[in-house]
Amino acid sequence: MKSTFAAAAALVGGVSAAAHGHGHAAFHGLERRMPAAADNGTCGCTTVYTTYHGKPTTIWPSPSAPPATSTYVPATVPTPIVHTVATPGVYTYPAEIVTLTQTITVPGVATYPPGTYTAPAVITTITDTKTIITCPFDHPTSTSSAAPPPAPTYQAVTYEAPPPPPAPTTTTVAAPPPPPPATYAPSSAPAEQPSYTPKPPTGGLGGNTAGKPWAITFTPYLPSGGGCMTREQVEASIAGFAAAGITTVRTYSTDCDTLSFVGDACRKHNVKMMIGVFVDSPGCQANHPSISEQIDAIAKWAQWDLVPLAIIGNEAMVNGYCTPGQIASLIQTAKSKWTGYNGPYTTADTVNIWERSDVTGALCNVVDVVGANAWAFFNLATSAEKAGTFVKGQLDIISKVCPGKTGYVLETGWPSAGKAMGAAVPGPSQQAAAIKSIIEECGDKVVVLSPFNDQWKDGNTACACEQHFGIGNVIGISGLPF
Repeated sequence: MKSTFAAAAALVGGVSAAAHGHGHAAFHGLERRMPAAADNGTCGCTTVYTTYHGKPTTIWPSPSAPPATSTYVPATVPTPIVHTVATPGVYTYPAEIVTLTQTITVPGVATYPPGTYTAPAVITTITDTKTIITCPFDHPTSTSSAAPPPAPTYQAVTYEAPPPPPAPTTTTVAAPPPPPPATYAPSSAPAEQPSYTPKPPTGGLGGNTAGKPWAITFTPYLPSGGGCMTREQVEASIAGFAAAGITTVRTYSTDCDTLSFVGDACRKHNVKMMIGVFVDSPGCQANHPSISEQIDAIAKWAQWDLVPLAIIGNEAMVNGYCTPGQIASLIQTAKSKWTGYNGPYTTADTVNIWERSDVTGALCNVVDVVGANAWAFFNLATSAEKAGTFVKGQLDIISKVCPGKTGYVLETGWPSAGKAMGAAVPGPSQQAAAIKSIIEECGDKVVVLSPFNDQWKDGNTACACEQHFGIGNVIGISGLPF
């Protein structure tokens, strides 16, 4: 519940991978241009290019007309040119010079006498390793006795490959400047625990006034949410508690002049004051300013005769602000600095947190009593009349988690307005019934919340009830300033 108190006090390159787009550049119509066949017997020659993934082989083009009836013996001119590459990429093979050493006749087309012929340059894109590109230049021979025509001249044709993709560039981003040195040094490792020899608690805990709880919570914030109470408003409140038989108040932190205003009023009206160190999201290290300022302020104040119990943290573990080890370290730090205080220490958290083995393992040897917040209203099966039974059951549980350590309920209550939570129904009569039940069952070990309906708390929770836990009139407190 105190998780809302802090709000009231605050009123015062990467490189692109596009280069791996696998844009394949297949031959897509790359062909050799030759003169068209003429009436005088001049012919063209077409070279077929095919990409094979495997052993080289010769591919015969499909004939466009029935072959000549003459007898011929196939011959391969020239020997196929084999290119082997090691890695994928784009390769340019220059024009090849092929020399014929015998006359080759293509039936019905042309006869090629010995001579020199230039095959066009070939640009080949390799998209897989170990691929062999074979460029056949094959023609069948013929027994025709026709006189050979002049050898055609082949112009080397150059095919331009697409430009290679730009080389990846690396953008160097300057690292941000280091942050300025912090005023504290948080660490994930457990803080070094100060040496401390526990002393037996002095005094007793619990109440003994019939019909009254042991204690009531009190924070010197204006119930309207407008800031801090004045010294006079604090004293009037404490005077009202004392007149109603309330012997102890529970405070949570040192803000709004809690130590001087509340401490002075408690001394004047013979009321005890539980002190607290509030821990929330800024940090859980003893040297964090939000914590060290509280510990140091209490050490300087040092009115230990007013203090029956020191509570370090309120629901700090269930809210994820602290680990059990960090809470243990904070308690040890407080013990080492509050040398004049011989009373008991604890932390306040929910019952289910105290039941965890990591919590008991870290805290049972550090705390003197076990403190828990137990809310019957948030148990959907509990009606107002059974609130006391529920709270007493929670008290029994926490009294067993640390052998030899007594349990106390440090927050409980029932709202007078809001939304029902299952069988738990808010309302003035239900609040009165619930508080009566709690006091009858275990009032001597219970701290109830609170004297006022505090508007600085969050009114938009699921129960819409946080602003309606004031019980001043229920337990007969009169003369309050609000």
